[in-house]
Formats: sequence, structure tokens, C-alpha cells
Amino acid sequence: MNPPPLSKITKNLSLTAMGEKKSDLVVKGSDLVNVYSREIIESIDVAVKKGRIALVGDADHTIGSETKVIDGSDKYLTPGFLDGHVHIDDSMATVTEFARAVIPRGTTGVFMDPHEIANVLGLKGVKLMIEESRGLPLKVYNTVPSCVPATSPSLETTGAEIGPEEVKEAMRWDETVALGEMMNYPGVIQGNEKIHEMIEETLNAGKVVEGHAPGMSGKSLNAYAAAGISSCHESTEMEEGLEKLRLGMHLMIREGFASLKNLSDLISIVTEENVDSNRISLVTDDRHPKDLTEDGHMDDVVRRAIEEGVDPVKAIQMSSLNTAKHFQVDGEIGGIAPGKSADMVTISDLSKIEIDEVIIDGEIMARAGKLTTELKPYKYPKFAENSVRIPKKLGSGDFEIKTSSQSENTEVRVIKVKEGTPKTESIVKKLPVSHGSIQPSTKDDVAKISVIERHNKTGNIGLGFVNGFGFEKGATASTIAHDSHNLLVLGTNDDDMASATNKLAEVGGGIISVSDGEILAMVKLPIAGLMSKLSLKETNKKMKKVSESWKELGCKIESPFSTMVLLALPVIPELRITDKGLIDANNFEILEVEV
Repeated sequence: MNPPPLSKITKNLSLTAMGEKKSDLVVKGSDLVNVYSREIIESIDVAVKKGRIALVGDADHTIGSETKVIDGSDKYLTPGFLDGHVHIDDSMATVTEFARAVIPRGTTGVFMDPHEIANVLGLKGVKLMIEESRGLPLKVYNTVPSCVPATSPSLETTGAEIGPEEVKEAMRWDETVALGEMMNYPGVIQGNEKIHEMIEETLNAGKVVEGHAPGMSGKSLNAYAAAGISSCHESTEMEEGLEKLRLGMHLMIREGFASLKNLSDLISIVTEENVDSNRISLVTDDRHPKDLTEDGHMDDVVRRAIEEGVDPVKAIQMSSLNTAKHFQVDGEIGGIAPGKSADMVTISDLSKIEIDEVIIDGEIMARAGKLTTELKPYKYPKFAENSVRIPKKLGSGDFEIKTSSQSENTEVRVIKVKEGTPKTESIVKKLPVSHGSIQPSTKDDVAKISVIERHNKTGNIGLGFVNGFGFEKGATASTIAHDSHNLLVLGTNDDDMASATNKLAEVGGGIISVSDGEILAMVKLPIAGLMSKLSLKETNKKMKKVSESWKELGCKIESPFSTMVLLALPVIPELRITDKGLIDANNFEILEVEV
């Protein structure tokens, strides 16, 4: 849903501003949060015609008998919030359900990177999400997934590949504004031809290239930025973020789920270093059902920034105009000014971001936290619901880790997780050997972990061990496993691992916990093995049951899901696992389990 192009209604807007035509909507007497001048202007009217702003000032002369008037006195009027980097397909919700959750929270536009569904269904999946978004009031801009797969195909198997030709095609789509986060930073700085061709196609189209550069600095960061990469949302420390800003990159401060919350670590760049914040945006990256239904979306991020000492007007600017400018769409959205889309939010308490009305294209879409418009469900085609394909039903033998060792135990590489960070450590543990197979050890908090390829029926099964979850029995599995989204299973015994895997294959994907062959809890995610057909509230209820079941299995981590689903992502140091085996994520090499 968008207003008519400005070029089609210039006369209408000018005549409305002059009072020759009457407004469709006037917000009267609010205190305007002006993100252009970074100030609050008291008691201002805003007049809207055909979904666009015609006048900011005294609008009495534009009010006619059919003009809808909103009393804005005792309220602040701000631009709608924009999320500059979000994976909608990682919220376990369809675009429609995501919109249903975030619009009442004041979000009027998002810049999605649908690389989750792209890794499963390729550009066909991206097109489905764009098609679904066209019937919604939420403005959904597309950034083309750049790393499908995230690394070399020799290290993992995805359901699709996106290369220069696919990028060239997608750059012609109306909704596309950028190339999505370039996670293959080694490929960039080492001059990988395919990577640079994708970047060049984007730059030739006049669009921006999004970055992913965790921990990069010095000559490597310079090489990365020199390739035309414009932003990064992966900074976790103040000095890291500041270096990127000083090199001309747009700094995205992320406040996502669980371990992906970096605002408190980075916001001192604004509150203490006092640098120019025009090239800083607030983003979420990933928010799960609990985050969206209980905490909120961009309203929560803005609120958190204010709690950390950011001036409210500056915080709103970093979640509206700054984002729009970065993606070169500030002529359409991002602020309240003549000619812009009438995307606005009335707020009763600016410091607490208490939202009253949400207006998109001049229409009230939400009031007091509730949608005021109906969102029609979108039906995904059958091919999107048939994405968990394994060649056979698995048995306990498929999860055995064989050894030639004749000793009672053997030394193995183990993935060590730590709550609060997506990074892992590679450690060595002595594990028992029984009948030629290496066994997990609940005593030493070492469980078995496996990734089963689920896209192409290759039969690939990566096997390894993981430390830090505290599981004492059972198994848990998920078809959300960044970024290739193969079937990830973690357990204390092979029988339960097989049961969990087979059940998810049967239902088309999801998240499950099993003990002694019995299902304790399950969330079905039939759309690409990533998204539910249920509402976010219903999905959140089911996820809570899964969380309770993990505690029943002995898990000691507060948020195990957010830690677990990143274990198959070989672009984050140090040790990971894919369907090809254990991956040294520092040197991009496949390792043997035994040392």
C-alpha cells in the first residue's frame, strides 16, 4: 500500500496547501517532532491529501465538511518508525502476521533482508514475501540476499544459490533498495570475483550495499568499505562502531533478541562521544515471537535508547529520517514534511514512547495498540510448504560418531557456547568410547549435535559435540538453523535425536523437544520450515511450552533457542557445524571431530 506517486498529485497538494482544495485528514494542534531540524515545534497542524502531506503549519483553511480531524493537543506527532535491518522470516511469522504485530507499535516501514527464505527457496521465496507485502499498509522494502549460501558451497548445503545474475534481476524490482548484508567478508577483502560482481551490479543500479563486518578493523575494514559496502549492524563494542563511522559507514545499532542486543554497548557513541548521529540508525535485525508480542518492535528500541540517555528527538531521528536517507528513500518517507507519505504516529508520553494512533498514507491503521483495519491472510503455494526433504527415515545409527580408538575415551573438538554472545569457542574434551562410538557426557555437559541436509536429499549429516547447554536427557531439533536452515538437532542420546528429526520432517518443519521418544512440545513451521500459519501470539504460546520443555530436559541457559540456531552459521567465529561437518569459522575449513 502506497500513496499515489508525488508526480501524479503535485497540483492537488499545492491547491490543498493553499486552501483551494480541502484536506482528507488534519492532525490538529500536536507538538511536532521535527527530525529535519531536530526540535519539537509546539501546537502544529498537519494536513493530508491523497495519502501525502500537503501542509505543516496552520491548517484551518484546509478543513472542509468531509475532512477527518484528529485532536492532537496534548500529544506529540512523530514520523512512523522505520526498521533499517530486519529478517521478517526469522520472526516465525508471515509478513502479514509481522505487520499485524508491529504497526500498532508505530512501525510504518521496514527494510527486510529475506535471506532466511532465500536459503530455502531462492528468489522464488523472496518474491513470495514481496508479493504478500503488496497487500499490506506496512511499507516493506527489499534488500536482495547476498550470501546464499553464507559461505562456500564446500562448507554447507543450501536450498538455493543467489549469484550476480539473480542480483541483477532483483535490482530491477520496484521494492528493491539494496543488496542485503554481505556476510562473506573474507570474499570481499580477498577479491572473490562472484562477490564483487554482485556488489557491482548493485552499485550500477544506483542502490546501496549492506554490510556484516563483526570485529573487523584496520586494513581489513578499509578493504571492506572500499568495495562500496555502506553499513554494518554487527558492531558489539563502542570502539568498533566508532571506527566504522569514521570510515564513512552507516552504523546500525542493533537491539534484537537475546544475544543480539548491542544498544547498551554502543549507544555511548551518541551519549558520550557526542559524534554526529546523522549516520546512525536503530535496527532490530531479528526479533522472535516473545520479543514482538511482549516487548514490542521499534518502539521498544527507541524507548531503550532514551533510557540509555539519548535525547528522545534524536532517538526518533535515528529510527526514521536517518534510515530513510541511508536507503535513498527520504524523498518518500522518514519525516513529516510537505510531499512526503503521511506516515505518522501520535504519542502521549515521548520519554516512554506511549503510542496512541498510527497513521499510514493518511489513514488511521491502529489506535491504542490495536489495528483498526483488517489484514487479509496470504496463502503460500504448496512448494513453499514442502521444504523438509530427507532421503530416508533416520535411525539412531545415523547419529553415531565412530572412532578407531581402542581406549576407553578419546579427545574431541567441542563447540563451547556461552549465553549472551553468538560467538563460540573451540575446546577439547575427553569423551567415553563405547562399541567403537564416541559418546556424549551429561556429567561433563557435553551433548551431541547434528545438522541434517534437508533441501536436496543429499543424505549429508554433520556430527559433533557441544558444551554449555546443560541438557541432562532427551533431544531438541529445529529447521530454523542459520543461515542454510538445514535440520539442526541437539541431544543426549541417538534415539531421541532420531525421533525429533523424523517428526519435523513429517510435519514440514518447526521446533521440537523429545524425551524417551515422546514429544514434550512442538511448534510447527510449515512455510519453508521457517514460518508459522498461526498468529504471533499463538506461536509465542507454543514457544513458551517449548522453553518449559527445555528446562525439563535440564537446560541451564535462559534463552537456548537463540544460542542453538546460530550454531550452524559458519560466518561467526569460532567453531560451528553444518551438514558437511565441524567448521573452523576463522579459517573456513572442515575439521575432524577427533583431535
